[in-house]
Amino acid sequence: MQKVQLQSKGIDTLKKSTDSSRFILKLLTPFASLMVIILCSFTISLFYILSEEQSFSFIDSRASNTQITAENMYQNSLQSNVNAILAMLAMLRQDKKLAALFEKKDHTALYNHTEALYNDLFRHYQITHFYFTEPNRINLLRVHAPQKSGDKIDRVTTLNAQLSGAPEWGIELGVLGTITLRVVAPWQHAETGKLIGYIELGMELDHIFKSLNNIYDMEVAVIVFKDFLNEERWSSGMKLLNRDANWDQYSDVVIAGNNKVIPQVMENYLKSINHEHYTNVLNLKEKDHTYWLMNIPIVDVKQNEIAHAILLTDVSTEMHAIKQTATIVGITIFIVGLILIILFYSLAKTVKIRISNEAQLLNQLASKDGLTLLYNRRAFNDFLAIEINRSKRFNHPISLIMIDVDHFKSINDKYGHQSGDTVLKVLSQRLILESRQEDYVCRYGGEEFAVILPETPLHEASKFANRLIKIIESLPIEVDNDDSKQILSVTVSIGLVSNLGDSCSSQQIICEADKALYQAKYEGINRMCIAK
Repeated sequence: MQKVQLQSKGIDTLKKSTDSSRFILKLLTPFASLMVIILCSFTISLFYILSEEQSFSFIDSRASNTQITAENMYQNSLQSNVNAILAMLAMLRQDKKLAALFEKKDHTALYNHTEALYNDLFRHYQITHFYFTEPNRINLLRVHAPQKSGDKIDRVTTLNAQLSGAPEWGIELGVLGTITLRVVAPWQHAETGKLIGYIELGMELDHIFKSLNNIYDMEVAVIVFKDFLNEERWSSGMKLLNRDANWDQYSDVVIAGNNKVIPQVMENYLKSINHEHYTNVLNLKEKDHTYWLMNIPIVDVKQNEIAHAILLTDVSTEMHAIKQTATIVGITIFIVGLILIILFYSLAKTVKIRISNEAQLLNQLASKDGLTLLYNRRAFNDFLAIEINRSKRFNHPISLIMIDVDHFKSINDKYGHQSGDTVLKVLSQRLILESRQEDYVCRYGGEEFAVILPETPLHEASKFANRLIKIIESLPIEVDNDDSKQILSVTVSIGLVSNLGDSCSSQQIICEADKALYQAKYEGINRMCIAK
């Protein structure tokens, strides 16, 4: 957990950035880092190659390193795409109109509202799947295929999201051998917390494999193990797509994707070996050429190794030239590589800082109150639900205090709303200073604040609440009064609730805290009452 931190800059910076630029920046950093690793390894090793034996040893070592970095790039790209989709889902769930249409289960209106959005997501972010699914997992709408709906979704990602009540993601294999990254998020009503259904975005991973092709200048093919496919459904699907399909072309795999013509050396490899769990780098020869062939395992959400991405590169020229030019090339590449490393390091550092800043600012806009920069009510509801669940799971105590500024209306009436805003901001800063790092300090609305106290029993929460009352009572607050300054003193009333039991909900604990707060007001303000 992180404590709320006040920040006064960044909104203008965020407005200058577009969604597409953020997406590109998120992908650029891992790519640049991988290139730096490759250049470092290649430059330092090649510089010390002085004999034929060392040259071949270097090539074998670099093949292994290339496979490792390619696997890392695949994993990093996968995670970057997951993060991007999670951000998209978070933004979609803030669309009130979309939520209303989803809750009404209006298939036609929902499609009309999301068709253009899906086209943009497909064009700019490679999103190929867009689902709205009811709480009982009956599909309400496939935006990418609106003619198909009403079936029950039994995929693992959806089942996991239903079980955990949180966003879940994973790779799943389609009946035609398509490999799709799916991210499913539950959608709760913003006010009641009731489950509206599940929203899902997915993307086929072709663009990741194409990026491997572009970065490493390799031929890339994806093979899917037959154990995870149905021959009849796969063959009939290929015919519907007008693709040549020969199930028996290879012993244990089929080629995923379109009818790409693969090199003969790769064709021979696929016909000559059982590929299951075979992930070593292979040196293959075809006539006068030498090739590296690498396998990157693709694991689905069930942790099954369903496919391999096969990377093939021709290293014939390098094999011949390295014997005569090792020293010269080593020195040259060392200098060039050092320059590139510096450039890449500088670029990666800049990109990392920019992405971090923009992500932080985006999170602030979505979850922070504009005046006080505390967490807003929507964030409060999310945090409270999370902490209640965590309290039940680990049998930890949890407390909630609701704070109301006494006679706040009279401050606004007498000194003006700007002075009232000043009071709220000063109190917000004080609440931040007095709370712990693990506490959540939120503006609940108007002059009301809420503080969630995880792992805090009643007696400790009571001490904290009473301490706040005394501190705020003696806190001088300077406000503008016409042309002069005025020092105000304010008081607060507090309602406290703690540990209502395993069956309590967010709504119940808020209700009890409100009752205690109103009791404190009734008993004479500037005091704390504990929910019974």
